[in-house]
Amino acid sequence: MAKDLSGNFKNIEDDASTLVDYLIESTHIQLLGCGIKRVVSERINNFLLPAFLFVYYQEGSVELRHGNEITVLKPGSSYLFRPDDIYSGRRIGAGPIRFAYLQFDIAPFMERYNFGTIAMTATDALFQKRQYKSLGEMLERLAEDDPARQGRGAILRQLVKVLLGQIIYDQNIQGDAELLKKGRDSRIINHAVQYVAEHLSSPIVIGDIMKDGKTSKTSMERAFRNVLNMTPQRALLHFKIERSMEMLMQNISLKDIVKMLGFSSVFHYSNTFKMITGIRPTDYRNRFTKKTEYLETRAD
Repeated sequence: MAKDLSGNFKNIEDDASTLVDYLIESTHIQLLGCGIKRVVSERINNFLLPAFLFVYYQEGSVELRHGNEITVLKPGSSYLFRPDDIYSGRRIGAGPIRFAYLQFDIAPFMERYNFGTIAMTATDALFQKRQYKSLGEMLERLAEDDPARQGRGAILRQLVKVLLGQIIYDQNIQGDAELLKKGRDSRIINHAVQYVAEHLSSPIVIGDIMKDGKTSKTSMERAFRNVLNMTPQRALLHFKIERSMEMLMQNISLKDIVKMLGFSSVFHYSNTFKMITGIRPTDYRNRFTKKTEYLETRAD
């Protein structure tokens, strides 16, 4: 009779036993773009992104400024740009910059927020570790592969989860129960953001969101204040502006963006965009469309 040796190899729990594990397991990854990008501009000042962007540099070098940190990205370097953080980049040398990229977002909204709270406090030096180069090399292979190849999207989503897990693991997060925002406030916020996502072409009407979620005005305002330190209206406008950033990068016209996102006019949209980001939408578009060449932009 054959001997069962399976018991000799069990040394970890198979289920998600901590809240951090739960965060990774319950996260839904939205792929927004994957490919190779070539940039010939010398400098981009004070830019921000609407979603996460993981990059692996193949050619050329840049000096990246992020808060008080200065990081040099050169061939073999990986880096994760965080949404809503402000960056400035300066090309080093005369040659063009070429890198593999994966743009993604995280849902539900509160899982995105929780990941930002836990993991995005990491210093930029974290991404200089060897394990992130290995993840970058995997991204490079997938970015250069045929976007229509079966299974590519599934592997990209798993790559993102490995990346998120690696960031949390490397920081040795402790006391995760206190860090993660869960419970009624999180459910209220998730519902509000999901409602707006499903009614993007309509104006934000807080009363309709409360009615749909069977939530009182007091509960909704308290939830947004407690977690995001914003009013519901401001936070949900911020969500719409992030969606519009993606559209601007796709070169969709302002008129169409206004229609797709339920703003009353181009003037209204432009003023709201500047209020939240500090710049006009046309300026934002120009920063990301001038002197760039996309060699492949589909994510599957």
